[in-house]
Amino acid sequence: MTDNMPKTNEITTQKISANERVIRFPELRERIGLSRSHIHSLVAKNRFPAPIKLGDRASGFLESQVNAWLEQRIAESQSKNNNAA
Repeated sequence: MTDNMPKTNEITTQKISANERVIRFPELRERIGLSRSHIHSLVAKNRFPAPIKLGDRASGFLESQVNAWLEQRIAESQSKNNNAA
């Protein structure tokens, strides 16, 4: 599904635009409708974008990566629905 995503333990550098948003867990859960534990499970399986550390006890997700993940899920769902018809 998302085999081209970097593994959570790989160090990667990414330039982000000045208008890139970092979303925290409450907004992420509301936006995608999955529980915190399920999101962590998907991250561990490299099936969801890994969070970025914002501090010792804070992390967040790049909105563009979350949006790309959602778009991919929508495309896969529509593809499956079209094949079933």
